[in-house]
Amino acid sequence: AFATGSRIFELARAGVSAVVGGHEREDSQARMHHKFVLIDKRLLLTGSFNWTVSAHARGNCENLLVTSDSEMVSAFSAEFE
Repeated sequence: AFATGSRIFELARAGVSAVVGGHEREDSQARMHHKFVLIDKRLLLTGSFNWTVSAHARGNCENLLVTSDSEMVSAFSAEFE
C-alpha cells in the first residue's frame, strides 16, 4: 500500500473505506497480501492483479475475476467482519 504507484491514500481521502495492514502489528511479517476488492458487499474483484499504477502501465499479464456470486462475496467479506 505504500509503494510509489499506490493510490490507497487518494482513495481514503475520497471516502473509500480501505484496510492497510489489517493486523495490530505493522511490521512486514504482519501485512496482508490480499488482492481483492469488495464493493458494497455485492461485488467481488479478485485474482493476481496488482493494484498499482506501475503494474497497469507496464501491461502486466494478470488475472482478475469479477463476480457477484453471493457465496463468494460472503466468504471474502468474512475476512473483515
